[in-house]
Amino acid sequence: LVCAVGRSRVLVHRRPRVAVLSTGDELQESAKALAPGCIYDSNRQMLLAALHDLHYEVVDLGIATDKADAIETKLFHGLENADVVLTSGGVSMGEF
Repeated sequence: LVCAVGRSRVLVHRRPRVAVLSTGDELQESAKALAPGCIYDSNRQMLLAALHDLHYEVVDLGIATDKADAIETKLFHGLENADVVLTSGGVSMGEF
């Protein structure tokens, strides 16, 4: 196609790499039996699936507890390994 429009070179970019992180003490992976007061981490799974469908490279950062150091560690890992970091988590009851 490039040749058909008279071009011999094109500028290309790699696909963006997107990291996805869920935060919250109440979140659990769906493979486990649900503990009292917990909910399944469905947002992260939905975001990962949508990004895959859009052909992005995806980094799954998992779930970070509501501890500042846990969130910071996961965010730094995401920033080192991706172009964008998406986070999903509530703020209604936590300290942050």
